[in-house]
Amino acid sequence: MSEQEFTPVYLITGFLESGKTQLINSMLTDDNFSRGQKTLVICCEEGVEEYETAKNTTVVVLDEADEMNTKKMEALDKEYQPERVIIEYNGMWLIQDLYDALPDNWLVYQCLATADGTTIKTYAGDNAMRGLLLDKLRGSELLVVNRA
Repeated sequence: MSEQEFTPVYLITGFLESGKTQLINSMLTDDNFSRGQKTLVICCEEGVEEYETAKNTTVVVLDEADEMNTKKMEALDKEYQPERVIIEYNGMWLIQDLYDALPDNWLVYQCLATADGTTIKTYAGDNAMRGLLLDKLRGSELLVVNRA
């Protein structure tokens, strides 16, 4: 496949209340990022913030981890024919499950992680949460720490 045949995926990871939706909203309203492309936002975790949907933007909510599968992602690709995809990923789901579910023509272009500065140290020190935290940070290009 040529580069033009791929749909870029912007993956935003982090735990609940870490600022993922706020980051996505800033992306969607940034004139340098949003140039009218047909955008599909896949929300895997609904928090307090609401999306500021821009023109040509569709938001789809996936509430359950089993909804994150190749059949569902291919159906979304076919229905919405996005030029780019932004995924707000659930902090409790493993990243590999997402990668396994992506259609062949979706390419993770950028992965960003968010963290709440008041809780990240606790998560890093907790045996149960450390693995989930590292799972989100391992492939991220940037970590945005809020409330630091």
